[in-house]
Amino acid sequence: MSYTSKTPSVSFLIVNRHTRGGRERDISIPNDTFVSSLAWHSKEGWLAVGGNTGLLRVLKLELQAQDKDAKVKGLAAPSTLAMNQTLEAHHAPVVGVTWNDKENKLTTCDQNGLIVVWVLYKNSWAQEMINNRNKSPVSMIQWNEDGQKICIVYEDGAVIVGSVDGNRIWGKELRGATLTLTQWSPDSKILLFGNSQGEILIYDSHGAYNSKMTLHCLANYTGSVKLVSIQWYSGSNGYISSNVPCLAVAFDNGRIQVMRHELDEKPVIINAPVSVKTISWNYNGSILAVAGSQMRTDDKEISIAQFYSPMGKLLYSLRIPGRGLTAVAWEGTGLRIACGVGPYIYFANIRYNYKWAFFANTVVYSYKKPGTLQECVMFWNVEEQELNVKTCQRLILMTSTTDYGLLVTESVTLENQYSLLLCNSLGIPVDTKYLPFEPTFVSLSKTHIVAATGNVLFVWYYRTASRLAAPELNTAVSKALETKDKLFHIDERVTDETGVDFECVRKETVDPISGITASDQLLIVGRMSGSIHTYTLPQLSLVMTFAVQCQPVHLGLNMDSTMLSVVDNGGMFSLYHMSDGSKLALERKEVWGVKWADDNPDLFAIMEKTRMYIFRGLDPEEPVISSASICSFSNLQVKAVLLDELMKTPDTPVAELVVNLDVKSLRDTRQLLEKVGFDDTFQFINDNPHPRLWQLLAESALKSFNFEIARKAFVCCSDYQGIQFVKRLQKLTSKEIVRAEVAAYYDDFDEAERLYIQMDRKDLAIELRVKLGHWFRVLQLLKSDGSLATDVQMAQAWNSIGDYYAERDMWEHALGYYTQASNTELMAKAFFILEKFDSLESLADTLPVNHPLLPDLALKFYNMGMCIPAVSAYLKSGNATAALNCCVDLNQWDKAIQLSKEHGLKDVTQLLRNAVKELLDGGQIIPAIELYRKAGYFLEAAKLINDVAKLAGGQGKLSPLKIKKMYVLSALMVEEYRSSIKTSAPRKKQTNSSGLSSTIQGLLVEDTLGDTALLDKGWRGAEAYHLFVLSQKQFYSKDTESSLKTAMIVQSYSDVLSAVEMYSLVALTGCACQAYSVASQALMKLECSPSLSSSQLEMYEELGVEIFRQHPPRSKTTPLSCPTCDTSLYEWVTPCPGCNSNLVICMGSGSITESDSCWLCPHCKHYTRTDLSCLLATCPLCHFTIT
Repeated sequence: MSYTSKTPSVSFLIVNRHTRGGRERDISIPNDTFVSSLAWHSKEGWLAVGGNTGLLRVLKLELQAQDKDAKVKGLAAPSTLAMNQTLEAHHAPVVGVTWNDKENKLTTCDQNGLIVVWVLYKNSWAQEMINNRNKSPVSMIQWNEDGQKICIVYEDGAVIVGSVDGNRIWGKELRGATLTLTQWSPDSKILLFGNSQGEILIYDSHGAYNSKMTLHCLANYTGSVKLVSIQWYSGSNGYISSNVPCLAVAFDNGRIQVMRHELDEKPVIINAPVSVKTISWNYNGSILAVAGSQMRTDDKEISIAQFYSPMGKLLYSLRIPGRGLTAVAWEGTGLRIACGVGPYIYFANIRYNYKWAFFANTVVYSYKKPGTLQECVMFWNVEEQELNVKTCQRLILMTSTTDYGLLVTESVTLENQYSLLLCNSLGIPVDTKYLPFEPTFVSLSKTHIVAATGNVLFVWYYRTASRLAAPELNTAVSKALETKDKLFHIDERVTDETGVDFECVRKETVDPISGITASDQLLIVGRMSGSIHTYTLPQLSLVMTFAVQCQPVHLGLNMDSTMLSVVDNGGMFSLYHMSDGSKLALERKEVWGVKWADDNPDLFAIMEKTRMYIFRGLDPEEPVISSASICSFSNLQVKAVLLDELMKTPDTPVAELVVNLDVKSLRDTRQLLEKVGFDDTFQFINDNPHPRLWQLLAESALKSFNFEIARKAFVCCSDYQGIQFVKRLQKLTSKEIVRAEVAAYYDDFDEAERLYIQMDRKDLAIELRVKLGHWFRVLQLLKSDGSLATDVQMAQAWNSIGDYYAERDMWEHALGYYTQASNTELMAKAFFILEKFDSLESLADTLPVNHPLLPDLALKFYNMGMCIPAVSAYLKSGNATAALNCCVDLNQWDKAIQLSKEHGLKDVTQLLRNAVKELLDGGQIIPAIELYRKAGYFLEAAKLINDVAKLAGGQGKLSPLKIKKMYVLSALMVEEYRSSIKTSAPRKKQTNSSGLSSTIQGLLVEDTLGDTALLDKGWRGAEAYHLFVLSQKQFYSKDTESSLKTAMIVQSYSDVLSAVEMYSLVALTGCACQAYSVASQALMKLECSPSLSSSQLEMYEELGVEIFRQHPPRSKTTPLSCPTCDTSLYEWVTPCPGCNSNLVICMGSGSITESDSCWLCPHCKHYTRTDLSCLLATCPLCHFTIT
């Protein structure tokens, strides 16, 4: 079922006596007192029973103390009546019993209005409080979810809400109709009241009326009805899906509406063919039990309980013995339900249809985490006890074959998108198929997957890696199996042209599919009418159709596809011959599980009630009491899992939940081996041959040193390896060694090791553990006796344990063992995976020259972008060319040039220039500059920066401040170039045969480069834009005189700044200082600029006329002057023409000053007035830190 992971299967166990280990004991009410009410404590298991004569009892069924035998756990386990106490208080029919699960209190009431609260005191129930209003009978009592409030409803309309300690919270009189029912909402904020007129009134928790519930289920119904039950699932155990209906309202005519909330306008409507007495939700709101009576065709009344999903789907109808069903109660786990019928209490065991499968020793099952709607799929390897958890949003179906499992899921993002996921035992998908319709049935064989709805079947020939690699796939037969996917309607024949046309999904059928199964040879399809269709695989030819007298639901084929098992929707089991469709003389009732043996076509096991029957043909063996679900049946052994117990703690499965049940012949053989001789046992097995029995005889004979019988047994089961083992044992002289070898042959390795050590042959014990790969034990044995341990053995053990951890991605642990083994190769791998590159670098340093691991380490460093360690490793391995290429690839050009010179390798300069050209052609100027700088080509980098700055200044798109930064960077590159020339000059001097000084040599280098201008005037662009920006800052800070002086100095940088920029600034600052003669001269120079257009020239002329008409150009400010002799300076010159003083420009103020009174920046060699430098943290021009 797609809506929940727990839905009832087609089998319920019904008993009118409580079963206990094969013996039975009646549970009935004394004196034929009829049961009037039932309540089952959800946690402690107490069952309260109220009778129509005032009888009140508390029962408790407990499992008897169990041993380690897991076969009788779960529902089938023997139980005892641990408590059967009669409570004396009521003398009228007990109309209500209810548990306060949170406080462990029982509250009961009778028709006379007596209310009693009971508590457990010294393992006995005693009265805590009594209340009797003496005015009206009590209709119903109900505790809220947290057990802190109780609502009491009287027939006369009185409502009392009290607290758990007995205090009254509020009361109210509801007039107009007799109150019959009440119900709390899960959050205790709403109270529902039902009255005798069939109305449901909605109140808040304080007693204020809200509204009347709309009863959609009674629409168009004209007869009289009685409201019999209101059940609102509290959500205490989570919800099976989001927005699932959980409020059920039932009327005696069978009309039921299931709502999501009290105002739901679109409830689920159920029209049950039952005269309803009561309804009840199971433990998680996934099943609604509807109990009542039904009239048969012969006018006899029968008791019946029907089970519905929250969406209104009928899951099962359960007929109950007797007449007059009055009450039902669910056990807290949802695995049992109690029904009160007359003077009896009937118990039914509920078999849930879990989503689960078994393959490759792995139990796969789905469950939901508490408090969430996320569905988890657990892959539990029962042999290795390994767990792998996967999550999915909407799991619909699950099935399996020997090696693979199939999960059917629904997409949460795409509408009508369903996935068939073929998974291995780790939960990893190996093949996937998507369908636009929801499969209702799936079957998986070794070659095909069949997915079906009620009207169509989809057949998919799936592929796996193992099948693709198998050599037999090249045969003609195997290639014939590789058919295309097919989708066909159940009413149509399949032809060779049949493909996948999803239009057929829309075609309806009058006889829908009710079940499918597939083997390697046949596909069997059952239909609602009882028709069975048999198709061959892979041809999908319909070869036979026959009818069964039931609705087939669960179908199964034996190992050779000669027999078909059928279980109908009522749990009836039957067998049919596949040759002609004839029915065999075997029927079993209430069957909920069937499994054919994998190695014998006549053996099968069925689960009937709480017993497992194993059939050989039509003959059953003695049943085994069990409620486990069958996983597999092979080698005369049934493997089963206790799913009910597993689902209680699905996150932490334990091995005890998997049970192995033996076939009778296997049990008899074991008994014969224990009690009689080998000859009689040999004859018994010869009469009942099976390889498992011969293997059992051989094992017993070997342990008794009877090699002849062992050899015969191995021959009978065609075990060549066993025959050779017997021959080898016969050559041994020591019985102790023989005993140890036999123990090891039958996987009892601990015993074999004990025997080896006992005979002082620890070397054989170590050899055994080495063969098994038990390296932890090998290490223990080697350490326990140092005389046996060699360095090679210890290293092998350490390496193997390291491999064990590495395979599980536990590299920290693996590294420790690799280090002890001095395995540098695997140490390097561990360091790399753990990203311990410092340790990896240290490891490379410790390796000798030309070590074979060095190239691999160098490659690892190279891949991580670690150039220096990579170069070191390459050089150490003698591969200088690879080191050079590494530097080039990682853009470490300075290192590459150095390697090229030191090792006489190819010309790196040309490679560098090619790389720069490629970047420049792509418009990537900044990366090209960075490339030159990294390579130590500072002058080339400076040129590029200078060109970019000039281009930006000419376009006027960047701010002057950014352009200044470009020029500063260019100048800094020039300074780095000068430093590199000076540092390399001494080395050149030693090898220079001409004997030139380092300075002259440097000048010659500069001259050959043709970059004298850039070297001499590297800072000029930075100075120009610095002063240009400084003048504007001074202007905006209202220091107009300083701004004008700075602007006049800017005029001397006409080779950097444009005329428009310079003279506009001078004119602006001149006007601001009222130095109109200076402004006039600037405007005249501006008007002479060839870069101005005619319109711009006209604007400047009009501006000049307008300014100087009002302000004649007579200067009112002092022009630039020498700070020593006050000689007027109309432009920046040095030295002073008047006093020959060495004048400099202060970069902090833009003023002209003497060099003696300034601080000289050691970085850019520019001056700043001392008084200003004391106030600054960095040089105004290059931002060098002032110390």
